[in-house]
Amino acid sequence: SKGMDKFYAQDFQTASYFFNRALELDPDFMGAAFFQIPCLEIMGMLSEARELTNFYYDNIDLYPSGQQIVIQYWKNYLEKNHQETIKYAKLRLEEDPMDRIMWYALGINYYRGHMYQEARKAFEKALEIDKSWGGGWDWVWIYAHTGAAYHETGQHDKEDKIYDLGLGILPENPEIIAQQAICSLSMDDSLAANNYIAKYRSIREAEGMDEYWINFYTGLLYVGAKKFNKAIDFYQDIVGQDSQGNQDPWFKWQLGYQLINNGVNVE
Repeated sequence: SKGMDKFYAQDFQTASYFFNRALELDPDFMGAAFFQIPCLEIMGMLSEARELTNFYYDNIDLYPSGQQIVIQYWKNYLEKNHQETIKYAKLRLEEDPMDRIMWYALGINYYRGHMYQEARKAFEKALEIDKSWGGGWDWVWIYAHTGAAYHETGQHDKEDKIYDLGLGILPENPEIIAQQAICSLSMDDSLAANNYIAKYRSIREAEGMDEYWINFYTGLLYVGAKKFNKAIDFYQDIVGQDSQGNQDPWFKWQLGYQLINNGVNVE
């Protein structure tokens, strides 16, 4: 329970600690392993995530069929076998159609494969299950990603509503406000976009985020809205202000990536 609370709050380091403690007490507690693996992946500890997954995969015959499906899901997910990952997510949902986390996971895999209609349906199913349980799910990405799927399918009224739903549960959440900014930018609503960006930056400042990273993520809002020229101008301005050449390379990397990806001044 402590691990889950921290996971949903995006405190993945603390969540991982609790999941690890649970697995030390019971290595076969697949509920903890199911969340420890993405914790490790999100924190960039891919080798550890694969090691844990392989531990179960190497002993897969010792587990019941439902747990075998979950093991196969993570094995294929980490190996980037996209279609197989989707297959095992669906198999898991055949066994437990009320598994809202797996509906969300299925949606993410569809979304990453640019299958936005399928992603939208999977996310909606996760939210439908949550509503049947009383609502109030505090996992920010279900709102951010559902809104993004609506955005990609041109359903902007539903996109607005899902962000409002999320902010009703997680007020002032910067991830949702970032999506609102991306939507406004893509719709060329400059006034709303500027307001959302200012709000996003203010919240990040209040959180104590370093100005460097606030600028970096602000640039990604333009990328998310496919306003690549604005993103290029933004990153060029930041790099140009670094007269001493001390800027962390992430800005230059992102600028270079956008220049190459959009065929602008590639050399």
